[in-house]
Amino acid sequence: MWRLGGAFALGASFGATASLCNSGSSQLAVVVSLLLGAGWAWAGLAVTSGWLAGPLDRAALAGVISLLVATTAYYALDSELREEPFGLYQQELHRWWLASAICGPLLGVVGAYVHLPGVCGLLAALTVPAGALVQMVVYPPGAGNLIVTPEMRLAQAIVLVASGLVAVAALVRFFAQQR
Repeated sequence: MWRLGGAFALGASFGATASLCNSGSSQLAVVVSLLLGAGWAWAGLAVTSGWLAGPLDRAALAGVISLLVATTAYYALDSELREEPFGLYQQELHRWWLASAICGPLLGVVGAYVHLPGVCGLLAALTVPAGALVQMVVYPPGAGNLIVTPEMRLAQAIVLVASGLVAVAALVRFFAQQR
């Protein structure tokens, strides 16, 4: 059961950090905010929680818990930092809770599959880096903005390099297991 507590703690930390960085103005805060505000990062939270939780049933539950708690922490801290009533975020919160309940179990199970040898483990390990790469191509940081800032370019570069390194590590592990 402690692993599910870890999903809770991981989600709370992720959501609070994302909210705090959104309110920051330093270059580091802006870059971290761009990284943590991306869909692939939230998916990665659920996959990581599932990976840490272990068996499929716990992994599915850990994916949901981490996303629900992260979403709640994010909006609760936003409410405090912006000095706005928490109820103001109710509609968005419900939408993201629903998305967490739908996507969380699937992403948590993907995390559990990362432990598996063979093609299943490889595909699971490539899920988040592939999603991050696709997002950087289709909807990079700053998409829709008239001005692309250095922070946006830095966040995109970090994602591209990190995704590539994780993908290479997954492939190296896969081919080492094939021997």
